[in-house]
Amino acid sequence: MNTWHDIARYVAEAGHPQEAVDVLLRVIGDRTRLLGPRHEQTLAARSGRARFASEAGDHEAAVHQFHEVLPVMEEALGPQHLEVWLTRQDLARALGRAGRPAEALALTRRVHTALVEALGTAHPWALSSRYEEAVLTGRTGRAAEAVELLRAVLVDQQRVLGLHSRTLSTVTSSADSWRWTETLRRDSASWTR
Repeated sequence: MNTWHDIARYVAEAGHPQEAVDVLLRVIGDRTRLLGPRHEQTLAARSGRARFASEAGDHEAAVHQFHEVLPVMEEALGPQHLEVWLTRQDLARALGRAGRPAEALALTRRVHTALVEALGTAHPWALSSRYEEAVLTGRTGRAAEAVELLRAVLVDQQRVLGLHSRTLSTVTSSADSWRWTETLRRDSASWTR
């Protein structure tokens, strides 16, 4: 079962998230039958299925699946369990993709606070949640604030991670937010003429 779960992850990383969802449906069935519906590995497969559904573009279905699995995870593992917080971050990402950035931002801020308390500010997952917060800030229409948040997280990512895919994503998002900010400044100047 663990091998199939790993296959699903790598199939998704190879650009086939819908196939990963299909593989995880099998894993969920097997783990539910053998380990029970509340076992940590069964819940991880259910969470992974929702994450890959969002990556496949079915964001509303993913949000629904996360809302189904999170209460079970909270009850079985405890509301402060690290996997619960990481699943909440995946839910926030799906909410953002589903066009609900304000809701996603509020949840991401809660997740970031919990990850910092549990892991410290320099942990890659805490840095990732800061990155998500900055991107979602931009998606709520606050481009200038997003640029500042991205610049701040970029400094910490470079210090902790060096040249890493997360650092490069932040550079790209910073450039996108900066372009939006400059466009807004230019356009607003022409509006006042």
